[in-house]
Amino acid sequence: MNSFIKTKNGLSKLYDYLLNLKYDHQFSLKTNSSVQLINMDVKSKSIIHARHYQATHYRLFFKIMNQLSLPWNKFNFIDFGSGKGRCLLMAGMLGFKEVFGIEFAKDLCECAKSNRESFQKSFPQIHLPPIKIINEDALNFFPKTKNNVFFFYNPFDGVILEEVLQNCSRYSPPGSRDYYIYINPLRDYLFGPLGLKEIMKLESSNHNKKVKIFTNSS
Repeated sequence: MNSFIKTKNGLSKLYDYLLNLKYDHQFSLKTNSSVQLINMDVKSKSIIHARHYQATHYRLFFKIMNQLSLPWNKFNFIDFGSGKGRCLLMAGMLGFKEVFGIEFAKDLCECAKSNRESFQKSFPQIHLPPIKIINEDALNFFPKTKNNVFFFYNPFDGVILEEVLQNCSRYSPPGSRDYYIYINPLRDYLFGPLGLKEIMKLESSNHNKKVKIFTNSS
């Protein structure tokens, strides 16, 4: 049984790797390679709390969005640790109202901008919403938009995550319906004290990455 599971997981990883390469090529993007942040241009002291950059798999991203199934044109997408911009562009294709990428590594922001321009040049017929790539420490970003989908691919440790969640909860406009997507939810215990309730859990996601979704909406 263990060998079967290992084989299945290995095939799943290979499938995702090939699928990521395929879609990067299809969309004229360069988002697939992982990056150690220690080699990046980062001025923030928060780097000691950060994780290395690795893009969310295309298949996992669309699986999550299919499960959440919101009227995207009424929501904003905010990716904390947006890296090279893969999820920003996929969110744009889904039709979110506005898309924001918060990334403290200047080099990765430049990659994301390059990917955005490459996509728009290759697919001028696809209308994208405003995609704003913000070179900023997540601690210094205070959401002002109403109705948001906050996206976290385990970008930093609990010290930073707790404060970012507090900012999202505190600064979102009154009456805002907010959803929090948390991939690899190692610190899911930080959501409850802020009044955020878990509404969805994906157990058998790609590469055994669990996903939890929280909301402030009743």
